[in-house]
Order: sequence, then structure tokens, then C-alpha cells
Amino acid sequence: MAERIRLEDRECPLSATLRLVGEWWTLLILHDAFDGYSRFDQFRDNLGISSSLLTNRLKRLGDVGLLERPYPMRHPSDWPCPHGGMTLRSPLRHMTF
Repeated sequence: MAERIRLEDRECPLSATLRLVGEWWTLLILHDAFDGYSRFDQFRDNLGISSSLLTNRLKRLGDVGLLERPYPMRHPSDWPCPHGGMTLRSPLRHMTF
């Protein structure tokens, strides 16, 4: 029987992307961001996700540039989707059936 390959053991762009956005909540957050959501409470209320899990996912997406972290001049719960995050919109939309 063939041995299953773990994403962590592969070094390719697809594996790296899946490690980042392949989690259930992460994909749903990005989907909402593509639809114009940017506020913490909008994500939380629309998805029904816990605040702690949402905070964790938003920080991770902000760290890699798929969402913009809040700046002191902006509302502290505003997480807009910059160009880098929007580049995933088309591939993710094409994956839906």
C-alpha cells in the first residue's frame, strides 16, 4: 500500500498554499473578505465562529499579507483584503461546484 504524503513534507507552492488556506475557517473568512467583509464583527456574526478562533485566523492571514492588520488610524477591528489576498479569489471561486 502506498504511503500517504503529508503536506508538511512537501516543498512546493501548492503545498505551502494549502498549509495556509486549507483550514475550514480560513477559507470561509477569505470567502467573506472577497465579498467585502472587513470588520471583525461581520466575520464573527456571518460565520458563527468563536472570537478566539477568529482572532487567531485573522492574525495568521494578516501575518502573511492575505488580509491587512488593523492600523492605529483605522478602526481596531477592520481587516480589509489587500491585492495579495485578492489574487486567491479567482482560484478559490473556480474550486466551487
